[in-house]
Amino acid sequence: MTLFKLTAIIAICLSRSTLADESDTFCKVIEDSSTEYRLKRHLFCDYDPNIRPAPHGNKTEFKMILRLVFADYHEEKAELELHTRVHIVWTDSFLNWRPSDFDGIESIHVKMSQIWKPEIYSLNP
Repeated sequence: MTLFKLTAIIAICLSRSTLADESDTFCKVIEDSSTEYRLKRHLFCDYDPNIRPAPHGNKTEFKMILRLVFADYHEEKAELELHTRVHIVWTDSFLNWRPSDFDGIESIHVKMSQIWKPEIYSLNP
């Protein structure tokens, strides 16, 4: 049996919004629930988005791609203005399931506020 892991792909933009913790939503027991709902309950009922997905002491590897959207050079100020998008990809080892247990579902979409995200800081805003 193949064990799938939820691979997170996020795009960091200039503005960030803080969303309320929604993990309690998935812990409710509802009879006759859909397969996707049961999968989300399985993944998020005891999941904490503040805990790094690697076991203690192990590193979490992620790929980061910087895509240039627009560049402008201001000669009078000697400034280079860059507008970019950052794409980050990593695997959260806590979010895994067997598709055969959930009617063959191999991927799902989740909100960014529900999963752990690596912290990224801009040193030169």
